[in-house]
Amino acid sequence: MKNIIFIAVLLTSFAANTQLCAQKNVPQAVQTTFKTMFADAKKVKYSKEKDGSFEVDFKQNDIKSSAHISAKGDWLETEQEIKKTDLPQNISQMLAKDFAGWEIETCEKVKTLEKGTFYEVFVEKGKENLELKIDETGNIFEKKPAKKSEGKDDEDDDDKKENKKEKKDKKGEK
Repeated sequence: MKNIIFIAVLLTSFAANTQLCAQKNVPQAVQTTFKTMFADAKKVKYSKEKDGSFEVDFKQNDIKSSAHISAKGDWLETEQEIKKTDLPQNISQMLAKDFAGWEIETCEKVKTLEKGTFYEVFVEKGKENLELKIDETGNIFEKKPAKKSEGKDDEDDDDKKENKKEKKDKKGEK
């Protein structure tokens, strides 16, 4: 039951902020920028943000990532999911010290023109959830409450559905 509620909240929050769109409805400038920067990307999904920009979810080398690109084709940001063991040592040490007793839910390496490289870490302790933005030196420059659904996505469910469909298609070919 918890999973059903979680998925419902996740889908509702996703739908409120973005709208999935077919590649043919994505401006050519966005597609060109994306293909130039991420030529090896797989499982590409475009979403239009409320501000008119596009978020492109994809996998590259089996790593979940997303790129944020303006409607004019300007790259704004890239987020790459990482394992907590892949966090820089100084950040891991700071989290162990300053957030003892908290569980790290997800981690992302973020690159932007404006802020350079930083890490987004979602932590949980009981019913409290926080989103931390941490620069490469280990300083937290933003800390805010996070909804339970933030920091997690339903792409794994999409992957499972796709794998089932592929297996079904292969059975039909036999």
